[in-house]
Formats: sequence, structure tokens, C-alpha cells
Amino acid sequence: MKKPIDSLEQLDLHNLKLLDIASLYRTFRVETEGRGRGRKIKTRTGLMTNLGDIETSVWLSAIEICSQNAKEQYLLEAMVEWYKELRFFSSDKDNIIYAHDLYCERFFDRDDWADYIPFNQKYRPEYLKNR
Repeated sequence: MKKPIDSLEQLDLHNLKLLDIASLYRTFRVETEGRGRGRKIKTRTGLMTNLGDIETSVWLSAIEICSQNAKEQYLLEAMVEWYKELRFFSSDKDNIIYAHDLYCERFFDRDDWADYIPFNQKYRPEYLKNR
């Protein structure tokens, strides 16, 4: 079993590809330290990817770096805004994670995505004209 990825330093950010960090499923771990009344309980959430289990905030940052490297920050920001406005999930955090996941999978380019036309009309009208 691979060691969980808990920092950006554990990733090769220059050669990182979106498909390497696309989410397969979410992970959750409980860690305890000590015993009795002094025992401390800590939880960790992450996403399993082809590279391994990446802690959620590291995963989000890695996707943002990939979007910057591809000069597509506007697309990632548009996906986040789209899902925050839709309130697909009740929490902003879940909407942000979902938007990052769909950005990784490049849903905005897939004409079988339910929001393909409305999203692209709002954020990339030139893309639809050039198809």
C-alpha cells in the first residue's frame, strides 16, 4: 500500500497530469494518539487517485496548479462558480470538490454532460460556435 500523499512536495508538479489525479473515490481515516483521557482523535479526508490517496486540500491545490500550467484557471473557476450557483450539494466545500473533479475529467468538453450547452453558453460561447 502506498503512503498517503499529505503535501504538495510529494507530487511531481511539473509532470502532473489531470488524469493522474482524477478522483476514483473519496477516502476517510481516523487516527488516534495516546490513551485514556489524553487520547487525541484526528480525522483525514482524501481522494483516491491513480497516484494514491491524496489529502483533500492537497488534491484541490494540485488541480489548481494543473489548471494554471494549462492556462485554464478561468475554466476551473467557472466550474466552481457553476456548481456553487446550482447548489448541487448543500455545502460549498462539496460543490468545490465536485467542480474540481469534473474539471479533472474535462466535463465542459463532453457533449453528453447534462450542463454542456448551458455551461458553455455562459462561460465559453466561442467554443460552441467553433464546433
